[in-house]
Amino acid sequence: MAIIGKIQQQSNLLIGAVGVAMLLFIVGGDFLGKGNLFSNGPETDVAMIYGTAISQQEFETRVQDEIAKGYGGKPVDEQTQTQIRNRVWNMFMQERIMFKEFDELGISITSDELFNEISGDNPNAIVRQYFSDPQTGQIISQFVDPMTGGLSSAAVLGYVKQVLNSETPQNWLPVEDAIKSDRMNTKYNTLIKKGLYATKKESELAYVNQTKKVSFSYVLADYASIPDSSVVISDGDLSSYYAKHSKEPQYKQEENMRSIKYLVFDVNATDFDIEFIKNEIAQLKADFSASTNDTLFVAENAEDQSNIRYVSKGDMNAELAMSIDTMSVGTVFGPYRDGQSFKLTKYNGTKLGSDSVKASHILLRIEGDTASVMAMADSLKAVAKKSKNFAELAQQYSTDPGSATNGGDLDWFTEGRMVPEFNDACFAGSVGDYVIVTTQFGVHLINITDKTKPTTKYLLATVDHSIKASQSTFDDVFNKASEFSINNNTEDKFNSEGNAMGIRVADNLKENDKTIVGISTARAIVLWAYKAEVGQVSAPFETEDKYVVALLTSIKPKGIQPLDNVRDMVRNEVLNEKKFEVLKAKMEGKGSLADVAASTNSKIENVNDLTFAQFSIPGIGGEKELIGTVYSLTEGQMSVPVQGKRGSYVVQIVKIAEAPAKDDLTNEKATIANGFASRVDYEVFNALKKYANVEDNRARFY
Repeated sequence: MAIIGKIQQQSNLLIGAVGVAMLLFIVGGDFLGKGNLFSNGPETDVAMIYGTAISQQEFETRVQDEIAKGYGGKPVDEQTQTQIRNRVWNMFMQERIMFKEFDELGISITSDELFNEISGDNPNAIVRQYFSDPQTGQIISQFVDPMTGGLSSAAVLGYVKQVLNSETPQNWLPVEDAIKSDRMNTKYNTLIKKGLYATKKESELAYVNQTKKVSFSYVLADYASIPDSSVVISDGDLSSYYAKHSKEPQYKQEENMRSIKYLVFDVNATDFDIEFIKNEIAQLKADFSASTNDTLFVAENAEDQSNIRYVSKGDMNAELAMSIDTMSVGTVFGPYRDGQSFKLTKYNGTKLGSDSVKASHILLRIEGDTASVMAMADSLKAVAKKSKNFAELAQQYSTDPGSATNGGDLDWFTEGRMVPEFNDACFAGSVGDYVIVTTQFGVHLINITDKTKPTTKYLLATVDHSIKASQSTFDDVFNKASEFSINNNTEDKFNSEGNAMGIRVADNLKENDKTIVGISTARAIVLWAYKAEVGQVSAPFETEDKYVVALLTSIKPKGIQPLDNVRDMVRNEVLNEKKFEVLKAKMEGKGSLADVAASTNSKIENVNDLTFAQFSIPGIGGEKELIGTVYSLTEGQMSVPVQGKRGSYVVQIVKIAEAPAKDDLTNEKATIANGFASRVDYEVFNALKKYANVEDNRARFY
C-alpha cells in the first residue's frame, strides 16, 4: 500500500517538521561522544530548560526509540544519527516550551478539528505533504489501489482508516500528534499576530520616512588618507574606548567560540608503497588469465567489484586502447597505472553497440506489495503506448523528483552510469521500447527515446587496486607529527617551527562544528579545543589521510568579550577616532563646501532624493550617522564634520521635498502590521527560548 507504506516509514519524521521556526535553533553533533552514555556525574545533562535537566540517558533513550521506530533498530549512518538527534531535540523543545504555553493558555485541538484538518477543504500542511500532487499542490483524489495496482477514488480519509484498521495502527499516532502540534502552534502564533497592530503615529512616520526626499552635496575625507604610522595609540586609549563601548552589540558574542592554529601532516603513498601495490596486483595476473568465471574473480579481487562492462576505445586507458586490437580473447593486459590505481584488464570479445542512450523513466517506489507496484507499472505502460503521453504520466506518478519535473527525461547517458539492471535494459533495447525493470530504487517504466550510432565496443573485466599509503607510511608520518607535538609544545615553539611548514588558522570554531577548512572530519579536534587551555598544543589527530597537530590560540566565551579578545577591533575604532580628530580640525569652520574640499584635497559629491527609510547612501554605503545628520538640517544648511565609518563628512542640503499630505494611511498600517506578523513565527520562539533559560550542552557529548 503506497501511501500507508510511506506513513509507516516516514511518520516519525513529521514531528521534526512541526514548528519551522524552532529548526533555526537546532545544531547537531557526532553520534559517538565522549565517555559512557549512561554514566552519572556532574556533566551528564544534555540540556536545561526552565531549570529542568534533560539527562544524557533520557535524551539517548529517546534517540534509540526513534531509531527503533523508523529503522527497526538497524544501524544508521552518521548523517541519519545527526538528523534523529536534531529531531529529538526539537521534540524536547516543543514539549518543554511550547506545550507549557499551550497548557497555560488552554490551547488544544478537538476531535472535530482534527477530522477537519485531515478531510476538510483546506487540509493541514502535513496532510498535503503526503497526499498532494507536487506539481499542482492539490490534494490527489485518486490513488493506487493497494490490492490491484489500478486506480480507485479513495479519499485521504479512507487511507487513514486503512492504517487504523491495519495490523500496525500505532503508525498513525505520530502523524496525528504532528497534526495536533502543528495546529496548536498555528493557534498560538495567530493569537499573538492578532494582537499586533500599527498606530496612527507609526503609520504617519512610515509614510514620511518613505516619501520625504532630501538632495545634498558632501565632502568625504577618507581615513585612509592619513597613514596609520602617524597615529600614536596607547594601551590607555584602548582601555578608555573599551570602557565606553564594551556593551555595544559588536562586542557581545552569542555563542562560545575557540580559535586554533594547526599543521597538517599529509600521508601520501611512497615510491615503495606504489611499487608494492603494483607487484601485489601483478601476482594476480596468472590466476586472472586462467579464470573461467571473471565475475567471481573480479568480485573477490577488485575494489570496483562491478567492473565488467562493454567499453568504447575512447573511454579506455590510453595504453590499453593502443594494444586492444592486437589482443586475443582471454588476454590479460597489465598491470598498468590508471590515475590513482593499478589495474589488470582481461579482454573478452567485442560487439556493436551504442555509446550513449537517451531515455525517460517513471519511478514507482516499492513501499509494501511489489506485485501491486508492478501491476501499476504495467497499467502505465499500456496507457503510455496508447496515448503517447509518457511525459504527463511521469509528472503525475514518478517518485523521482529530479526527472519527474522534466517529464521523466534523463537526457543522454553512457554505459555504466546507471545501476546495472537499468543500464542493461536501456542499452539492450531499441528506440521506442517501453521496458519495466526493478532496481534498488523501485520499479522503473523506461521509454528509450534515442541511441547513438552503434560502434565497436570491447567487453573488459578489470581488477583494480588503488594506490594508498601503507600502514608503515602512516606510522612514519604519525611519528613525525608526534615528534613535532612533543618538541614544540608551547605557542612560541609551535609558531617558530611551524611557520616554515605552513601553519593554518581556524577562527571562531563553535561547539557543534564538525569541519575545519580542508578537514571534513574534524569533530575530535573541535572537542579537544573546548577542553584545552590557551597555548596548549595537541597530540596528533588522525583524520582521513592526514594527521593534524593543533594549538589553541584563544577562548571566546559567549557574552561581552574581554578587551584582549577584541583588541584589534577596538584598536581600529580608536585609530579612526584619532584620524577623525585630525580631519575634523581641517574641515570645520569653513565658509563653503568648496573650502572644505580644498582643505582636505577632496572633491564635492552629490546625492539626490534620499529618503530616511533608506539604509544605504548611493556611493557611500550604510552611514547611519550621516543619514541622521542630513535629516536634521534645513535647506541650504551646512553641517559640522560628521564621524562616519569611512571618514569625516561635511554635508550641505540642496533641496528638501516634503512628503505630500495624505489622509488615508491604510496601506501603511497594513504593511507595518504584516511586518510584525511575519516576525512572529521566528522571534516569539526565540524570546520563549531565552525566557526558558535553555542551556544546550549537546556539544559535550556528540
